Amino acid sequence: MEDFEDRLLDLALEIGGDGRIWRSAATGKPERLVRGIYLDIAPEQETTSLLIAPEGWLISLMEIEEAEEGTIGEPPWCFVKTQFGSVEGHVFLVELLAAIKKEFIPDLEVHDEGDYLETRDVQRLREQFGRLNSTIAGMRDGLQNHGLTAEAAEDPDIVVARIQRIAE
Repeated sequence: MEDFEDRLLDLALEIGGDGRIWRSAATGKPERLVRGIYLDIAPEQETTSLLIAPEGWLISLMEIEEAEEGTIGEPPWCFVKTQFGSVEGHVFLVELLAAIKKEFIPDLEVHDEGDYLETRDVQRLREQFGRLNSTIAGMRDGLQNHGLTAEAAEDPDIVVARIQRIAE
C-alpha cells in the first residue's frame, strides 16, 4: 500500500499536481482503517479519490465514514468530473487508472465517457471537450440573458421550463 501511495504522489507532483495521503478509522475500530491518497491532477478537474476501504474497495471521499463503520454493502462506483479541466488532465487520469488496473487492482472497472480509454485518440477527445464546453457556454449565456425574477426563481416548475426553453 505504501508503494501504491508513494508512486501516485510522485506522479502527481511530477505533472504539477498535488496529493494528500489519507488515514482514518472509526473511533474504537482501528481495524476499519481507510487509507490511500487523493489527487488534484489538473486545475478545475475534480479531486481523484484513491482511498481503499478495509474490504479492498476504492471509495470516494463521500464514503469515508461508511467505510470506517463497515456499512458499505458492495463495492461503490467512484467518479471524477474532468470536463471542467484540461484534455491533458483527462488523459493523465485515464492513463493513471489503466496503470493502476494493470499493476495494483486487476478487477478495476473504468468507464470513460470521453472514449479516450478505448481509442487513445487525443484529437477526438479534444473535439468532445470543445463540443461540451460550447454547450455549457451556450447554456450559461442563455441563462444570463434570460434570467428569472426572484419570485419566479423560487418555483421549480418555472425554473425547469426556462432551462428547457434555453436548451432548445
